[in-house]
Amino acid sequence: MNPTSVFGPLLVQLEGLPPLVAVLAKITMLLAIVWTCHALLWRANPRWRVVMWRGAVIGLLLIPFLHFIAPPVEYRSLGENAVSDRTVRVGDESKARSLKGSRFSSQAVPPSDDVFMMQEPSFSPIGIGQRLNWEAILLAIWFSGVAFCFARMAVGLSCIRSLVSESAPAAATIKAAFACVAGRLAVNMKVQVRVSRRVSTPILCGLFRKTLLIPRRMSEESREQHLPGVFAHELSHVQSHDLDWNLLLHSLSALLWFHPLSWFTRAAHAAACEAVSDAVAADYLGDVRAYGRTLAQVALDAVDPPALSLAMAPTSEIQRRVRALEKHVYTRRLRWHWAAAAVAIMLLVAGLLGGMKIVRAEVGAVSSEDDVAADSGDVATTNNNRQTSLVTPEAEAAVNKAWSFLAARQRDDGSFGGEERSFHDPAMTALCGLAFLAGGHKPGAGTYGEELQKALDYLLDHVQEDGFIGVRKNVGSMYAHAYALRFLAEAQLVRRMPQTEKAIARAVELIVSSQNARDGWRYAPNSQDADSSVTSCQVIALQAARRAGAKVPDETLERAIKYLKRCQTPDGGYAYITEQQQSALPRSAAVMSALFLSAIEHDQIRRGTEYLKANATPPNKQSPYFYYAQFHLSTAMRHAGDGPFRDWYEPSRDQLLEMQAGDGSWSLQHWVPEYATSQACVILLSPRKSIVELPDDRESDRQDND
Repeated sequence: MNPTSVFGPLLVQLEGLPPLVAVLAKITMLLAIVWTCHALLWRANPRWRVVMWRGAVIGLLLIPFLHFIAPPVEYRSLGENAVSDRTVRVGDESKARSLKGSRFSSQAVPPSDDVFMMQEPSFSPIGIGQRLNWEAILLAIWFSGVAFCFARMAVGLSCIRSLVSESAPAAATIKAAFACVAGRLAVNMKVQVRVSRRVSTPILCGLFRKTLLIPRRMSEESREQHLPGVFAHELSHVQSHDLDWNLLLHSLSALLWFHPLSWFTRAAHAAACEAVSDAVAADYLGDVRAYGRTLAQVALDAVDPPALSLAMAPTSEIQRRVRALEKHVYTRRLRWHWAAAAVAIMLLVAGLLGGMKIVRAEVGAVSSEDDVAADSGDVATTNNNRQTSLVTPEAEAAVNKAWSFLAARQRDDGSFGGEERSFHDPAMTALCGLAFLAGGHKPGAGTYGEELQKALDYLLDHVQEDGFIGVRKNVGSMYAHAYALRFLAEAQLVRRMPQTEKAIARAVELIVSSQNARDGWRYAPNSQDADSSVTSCQVIALQAARRAGAKVPDETLERAIKYLKRCQTPDGGYAYITEQQQSALPRSAAVMSALFLSAIEHDQIRRGTEYLKANATPPNKQSPYFYYAQFHLSTAMRHAGDGPFRDWYEPSRDQLLEMQAGDGSWSLQHWVPEYATSQACVILLSPRKSIVELPDDRESDRQDND
């Protein structure tokens, strides 16, 4: 059985949770499993429970480490926010899906090109109210509880030191009896035996120097017949290192003081240890009834022992322990390989829980007979072998030269954007980052890993308090924000980072809160009107964020899709705003990308695809919007099916290869070369990965005189 098939469906529920909450949920799952096993093993050899609890302790300590540091075991699931694992193909009405009642795809696309308009209208930024920092408050409460628990432990240690310091060495006859029992049980660890007036029951204590404190009354001749059973019991604790594990469980319970399932873990482990020690002592004496009388006598004198010690016989447990011994004495030790197997199983469970990462499966452009597959780097591939073969060696060489060019152009702070700094830099940085991600590069690892990590750090440093990503809010700020969110989401898929996760969540919140009454977005967060260009970019960015695990309200996407549908013109293309009926290829490609990624209904797909097929080829390299139109088409045409994608890609690829400069760059008038070069990389590699488009219809802006 595949282990992920067991835990995967449970862990799907953890998708999108904050890291600490996800760790706590995994710890809860492991504790629930352990308590279930504890109940099932109640009547079995108590040594099984001891082994189980100790394996669980190691597992509980491993889960946070595995969750944050260790390479994850991946479990891919469509999840509740994903669409079916098949994409509607034009002409196949059985695969058609309507927006109503459907879930949105987890892919996404970046922004458009109005990002780069230089006008700056005056407006007031969105006021997002100050919120209580609940994470800090909860962390403070947790820390206070931990401090209190460890303070109690410190008090217990102090009491133990006081007891030991005030005790006296045992008589020579008692030490000789203890050594005799230790020799027969093959216990080689050194243990001091001392007599104390302040204890009423035998207590084993000490972290590094084990000390057995026996009551003064028990050292009297009238009680000496009970000493062999007491010594055998306590030496069993020493031999099994019960006191050390008891301290570890104390510490773990202190860290999880708020968790109900952890409250009795130490008591459960201690009870199992006591049962094992009872069995060892009864077997040593060879008389269960005699040992039962010893337990009863000790219980008559017992009071509550101090913390961090092991008392031999708490009064409330005596009757149960005596009855258990009368039923069966488990004298047989566990075979080491069975115990090792039990611990290994427990660690395997903890490893699967701690290391497993949930990634939503991505809906790709597949034909009716193609399956959705996953590539080696967290980005779902949806292209078959025929599409992949479209990337020729010449195209690969061109992309390699382009990457070298972009790497040489990166600034020291990780940004891209040419020789002069501008408010376009965050958008340019995101575009260049996506160009590297399109080739399977990962932040902080391998070729171009350093460049990607620096770009990621730059954008994370430019996440503002309200979630906006950029230098300042201007005419094209929502485009830049969508580019940046798209890049952060793609980077998060290949390298999970808590800081990136928080930035994505805040960036999503800004988009959701800035959706206006017209169901869409415009240039700035507080715009009261909408256009198909900006709105498509926000939808694509939100889909990327959702795929990376962020919570995106269905209502936000549903409203945006309704707006885009209202922009469709009779010829199947899309107008810039609902009041107009003039379609244009760049914005139509962007809208179709958003609709494909959102699994929109069949009729929208069919009419829009026919429009793209009629207008996408041959590519018009003279257009000032050539690159961003091609960029969006690389997603839209791939979703349209193998034939339309090939018909568009081959002439576009050949044309791009002809247009590349000797230094590896592509250029576009009035733009820095990073703009065209980054998009050309993604276009050329589009048969291999489902990297979605970015720019949007700037042409329509000027034509519509908005």
